[in-house]
Amino acid sequence: MSQSVPILALTWPAGEDLHLSRGCAVLLSAGTVMAAESTEFAIGVLDNAPTEGQPARVNLLGTSKVRAAGGFSAGDALAIADTDGKFDTAGTAAHVMAIALEAAGAADDLVEALLAHYVSKAA
Repeated sequence: MSQSVPILALTWPAGEDLHLSRGCAVLLSAGTVMAAESTEFAIGVLDNAPTEGQPARVNLLGTSKVRAAGGFSAGDALAIADTDGKFDTAGTAAHVMAIALEAAGAADDLVEALLAHYVSKAA
């Protein structure tokens, strides 16, 4: 059963329309929450679906539902996969943002993951 058990979650205004971004990685820019891309430093995972200006709840520590970019297995290290902040299996040089606690069968699945915040997978 997919769940979200945040230890720390904070709220900032959404800096753009994020109503389709629940479970995606986000960053903080000028005091607002924005979708994070694979090349950016995300602070956490969006836990609600705000439009621009509405409160955006961001899970920073604990477990969170994350949105899959494609299929992956429970136990896989996850990194931001695309420009929408979705998650996929981390490559060898990727920075791991989460560990999958459930398998994702397809894109846009919402599954539970342990937030790991940038443990480097590189040797």
